[in-house]
This record gives sequence, structure tokens and C-alpha cells, in this order.
Amino acid sequence: MKYDSPFLHFSARLHHAIGPPLRPPWRGTPVGETLTGHYSIVPAPPTGKSQLAPHTGNMIADEDIIRILQSLDSWRGPEWRKREEPFDYRITDVVAGEGFADIEVQQRDGLTARLVVSLASSDSPQYWLYAPPANAWDWVNQLLISIDEEVFTLGLGASRSRTVSEGVSYVTVEPYGWRRSDEHDHLRLKAAAGPDGWHGKISD
Repeated sequence: MKYDSPFLHFSARLHHAIGPPLRPPWRGTPVGETLTGHYSIVPAPPTGKSQLAPHTGNMIADEDIIRILQSLDSWRGPEWRKREEPFDYRITDVVAGEGFADIEVQQRDGLTARLVVSLASSDSPQYWLYAPPANAWDWVNQLLISIDEEVFTLGLGASRSRTVSEGVSYVTVEPYGWRRSDEHDHLRLKAAAGPDGWHGKISD
């Protein structure tokens, strides 16, 4: 089912004001294919022999997540809007660490930020997960949806708090989303989301 309702999309923009957004059934398009003004979401894994490194059990491999993130090169924007906008964004750099990924996000208008996200193997919270991910592709899709919600509500601007490490600017991931610059908003949203975020503890 194609998600093309601006009203449901707008509900995602209310995330920080009234709570968790609706989770639309977005479908994937091939990695690397640029769709102007459309979401370019990671597709489901191909049938047949996997192109990813094999691993045992149901555990999602960090290496698979990093490989998918590093393959993304499309601009992302709301599907219901058909034209390019300055706040369309893409992931421009992914650095893998032990149990985390350091990701750079860049808008068309040049605004950038980095964020650090915990990977599947870590014991740290992964607040963006709203359902147990079926595989690495699903894990990345859920992360991208949460980044969409932040960037498209001016998350790369002054409304979000930044920290600087070795001259590089980072947004901070909180249980409710990216940390707000306004302390009153930060405390209000932190209390509303709780320590486990809007969707509670999600295991893979």
C-alpha cells in the first residue's frame, strides 16, 4: 500500500507535541535510486542467496546494518510532495564503532549534523524502534523513519541542542527524539516519553 496521505504525514510532525506518531506502511525502493521528492527507503532483502555476511540465530548483525547505511545515497523527502525542497536530506557518512554508528545527515540547504546511534548488538536503548525488527533492512528502515521525523520538523536547526566534539557538531538522541534546545520542552517531552521512549522496550 502506497502511503500518500499528507494528513497522516502531518501527524508525524506532531510527534514532539502530543506523543508518538502514526507509523505509515512505507514501501521500499532500490537503494541508490534517487526519487526526487519521494522517500527512498531501504527495500526488503532480495530473495535467494543473501548478499550480506551470514550470521547464526536471530540476532541482527551490526555489520549488516552498517553495510546498508553506507549504501544509502538518495535524497529523502515527503512522498506527498513532488518537488525538491531545501530540507530534503541524505546520509553522507557512516562510521562504525563497537556497538554504535556515527552518522552524518545533510540537508540540501547545507545544514548538517552528526548523531551516534546504538546498534543491535549493544545493550544500549534504541529508542527509534517501534516494533521488533525482522532483519537489518527493517532495523534501518525504522531508524530512517525516526530521522525523517526529526529533520522534517526542523531538527537540523536551532530547535535542537548540539554538542561539539573535536570540532564536530552532534545532536543528542533522547528517549523522545533529538534533544530540544528549549529546556522546558526537553523536560516536558522527556517526562511524556518516559525512560524507554514512546514505544517502550523493543527487542530484536
